[in-house]
Amino acid sequence: MQCDDSLLLDMLQAARQIREYTAGLQEPDFLKSRRDQDAVLLQFTVLGEMAKRVSFVTLILPSATICTNRIKRYCHDSGSQIRHSD
Repeated sequence: MQCDDSLLLDMLQAARQIREYTAGLQEPDFLKSRRDQDAVLLQFTVLGEMAKRVSFVTLILPSATICTNRIKRYCHDSGSQIRHSD
């Protein structure tokens, strides 16, 4: 369980990095910036790698579900940080 706690924390930190990297960023600017794309992609990779390692027991516990939902919300919110220009 302690290992899973560390994995969940790493996932949360990756999601926060994504959110930070994309805060206030317009979609055209994001698409023009290879550096921003690479930074965000790296954090999504970290997030996915950590998610693969979380134990099944942790995934079915209510407290883990709450944490997992928070991580999903951060990821979803970070995606909405990239603004579409009209």
